[in-house]
Amino acid sequence: MHIGGLPTLMIFLALALILVVAPLASALLARRARSGERARHARYARSLLILWSMTWLSIYALSLWGQRPADVGWVPPDNPIYPYLLVLTFIGVLAVLGARAIRSVDPGYAQRIRLIAPVTARDWLWYVPVALSAGICEEFLYRGYALHVVAALTHSLVAGVVVSTAAFGIAHMYQGRRGVIGTTVFGLVFAFVVVVWGSLWPCMIAHALQDLIGGALVSRRLASMPEANPDEQLPAEPAAS
Repeated sequence: MHIGGLPTLMIFLALALILVVAPLASALLARRARSGERARHARYARSLLILWSMTWLSIYALSLWGQRPADVGWVPPDNPIYPYLLVLTFIGVLAVLGARAIRSVDPGYAQRIRLIAPVTARDWLWYVPVALSAGICEEFLYRGYALHVVAALTHSLVAGVVVSTAAFGIAHMYQGRRGVIGTTVFGLVFAFVVVVWGSLWPCMIAHALQDLIGGALVSRRLASMPEANPDEQLPAEPAAS
């Protein structure tokens, strides 16, 4: 890769948006986040716009660099069993642990997670497309584009895994320390799958399932808890799920 020209500019622009701008914007916008169904729907719509816009930009940047999405993992795995078995087992374990943990969720965390978790039937009409989009787009952006581009620029696969996973964790700061740690582990497992089997597909499917299952578990718990005043300022808002 030569330094200079539109291809290099676009590669770095997309990388900066994924690794720096999106996590920072998530943290900054969180300070003005509000609760309520209309506010949730606005965030869902914004998340869809951001996810697919960043994905399109990254695909365009790759095309200028002479690469396709398939070059960063948008292909089926060579082994049709083990990567899917690993990620689905991992999601199953998370679902069991999540079902137990959600019983004792504290009010502060409930306030934060209510900003994006589906509560009403109308919420679910928005949440399902967001969860599916997050599975596709976030895996492509973090485990596909960012991981491979950072690895290429630094000549270090380890650097690609570490940097992309750290950014993924920071992008979930709205969930608090527990959420950052959990999504970082989540990202490391999926990065392992991509590095070993060269495919994003198992991770995309498992990520979407995780968001849907997690949304269902949280929705049931939140239904039994009172919602804060919609005019009350709350401490968190993600740029994407």
